[in-house]
Parts: sequence; structure tokens; C-alpha cells
Amino acid sequence: MSRFPVLTAALGFTAALMLGPVLSPCQTPDAVDSDNSSAVEEIEEVELIEEIDTASGGPETVDLFQTIGCFHPVVLHFPIAWLILLLLVEIVVLTGLAGDLNRWSMALLVLTLLSFIPAIVSGLGMASAQGSASSEFIERMLLHRNLKIAAGLVLLSALVVRIKTSQAAGSKNKLVYFALVMVAAGLMGYGSHLGGEMVWGVGFLPVPF
Repeated sequence: MSRFPVLTAALGFTAALMLGPVLSPCQTPDAVDSDNSSAVEEIEEVELIEEIDTASGGPETVDLFQTIGCFHPVVLHFPIAWLILLLLVEIVVLTGLAGDLNRWSMALLVLTLLSFIPAIVSGLGMASAQGSASSEFIERMLLHRNLKIAAGLVLLSALVVRIKTSQAAGSKNKLVYFALVMVAAGLMGYGSHLGGEMVWGVGFLPVPF
């Protein structure tokens, strides 16, 4: 009789060892395989992202010169407006009816020249970001750039003539100065027209004749 409790305890312990893995909250082989496959997918996805970053050369760096170029649409109108105003003032001065207005034309000329600086610098910055544009656009852009720079140089020459000639100088020197301002305005006008074509397309300005 004493052997039965010992035998019963041994059988119970054996059954517990056999049923333990079944009743325990361990993962099934399918769950383990699922976790392993999801982990593998995550690793492959990370490797794919790293390959894409490597192929694209990593994060794109910001070009300060191109950032300055973004301000070109803001500052490009200042030299146009100042030069138009300067031309109108010089026309009045040339008639001899300017009075005190003649004193301010020199300051207006200097302000006009100063306004060229941010316009040209920002324009060059914007041009540096147009490498993928069409050849026709690039050609028009280069002509636009050259005309604007030429207008600034002609106006700088007008400033030199203005400094070297006094108010009492002969009418010949005044005409040379006025002619330089006119040439600068003409170059500015055609260059601005090309800039408008780059933004709005060729033929954006309807001509009635």
C-alpha cells in the first residue's frame, strides 16, 4: 500500500513534465517563424533604405548661392524702377527746366547703380540652379544676364562722365552723359523683356503692330 502514493506522485510528475510545454505560453513554431521573417523583412528594409541613401549621395546639401538666388524676383525690379526714374529726371534736366531737381540727379544715379548689385548677384545665384533647363532657356538666360551686366557697366561709365564734368561743362559732355543713360535704359529694357519671356513664355507681351 505504501508503494501506491509514491507511484502516483511519480506518474503525476511525469505528466506535468509532458503537459508543461503544451500548457505554457511559449510561442508556437509558426509564431517563431513569423517573428523571424518580420525581423528579416525589417533588416532588409533598413538595408534597402541605406542603399538608396548611398546611391543618391546622402542628404542634399543647401547651396547658399542658390538660396540668395531665390531673392532675385524680389530685388530685380529696383534697378528697373530707379533707372526709369533717372531717365525721366535727366530728360527734364536736359530741357533746362529742372531747377533744384538737377541737384538730386547725382544721388539718384548712385542709388540706381547700387540697386544693380543685389539684382545681379541674386540673378547669378538663380542662374546657377538652372543646369537642367533646356538649351533654348539657357541661351535666353545668358543673353539676359549679359544685357543686365552691360547696362550696369554703361551706367557706371555715365557716373564717371558725370563726375569728370562739372555743371558748367559744355553741352557736349552733358549729351554724352545723357546718351549713356539712354543706352543703359535700352539694355535694361531688352534684358527685362527676355526675363519676362523666361518666366511667362515667349510672346507673353502682345504687340499691337
